[in-house]
Amino acid sequence: MTNPLLCAGCGAPLVAAAASTVVTCQFCGTTSAPAPRVIERVVDRVVVVNAEAAPGEAGSVACPRCAKGLSRVAGGGEEALACAKCGGGWISSTQVAALRKQSNTDLARAVRMVSAFFLPLEPRRAALSCPTCQGALRMAEIEGSVHLMHICDAHGTFFERDALDTFVALWTEKRAGDIDDEDLESVGVRRKGFFGFWKG
Repeated sequence: MTNPLLCAGCGAPLVAAAASTVVTCQFCGTTSAPAPRVIERVVDRVVVVNAEAAPGEAGSVACPRCAKGLSRVAGGGEEALACAKCGGGWISSTQVAALRKQSNTDLARAVRMVSAFFLPLEPRRAALSCPTCQGALRMAEIEGSVHLMHICDAHGTFFERDALDTFVALWTEKRAGDIDDEDLESVGVRRKGFFGFWKG
């Protein structure tokens, strides 16, 4: 490798500024540029700026996990975005709140079925980014499982492969524990007990 402070043409010494700027040798007129500097940086967050979308995909939204264009899917009267490569699903904040109140297994199935098979998932050490605002997503484990979800409080949640099914099942069980007699009556089930037969 040529010494950056020596002229590449004649070998004469160059001025000290040759280490950082382009200079011309005062002896032979050869122009010398400084050697490139190597800058090393540790990336602690993955930010997807652009992703190539395949035909029929929602190209404006990239998967936070693998950067593939997300596909629009529908189920149970709702729409979501799902990744055919990693099997993840992007659900809006409004839809996540609705799933806590009412089960939508059709939507979870639509996200799961976006692809016939999935490639093995690579472990993620860095935080994922929200596909809407590019802010860091907060990672959380779904209660009682090994499944992960990545949350942007403002825009939505990215569910890892099969995590949406687990989330829907968890909240279905939680709601089942909260059912009382009035809830049962609202769907046509008579109140239990001695005076239940008076309800008609």
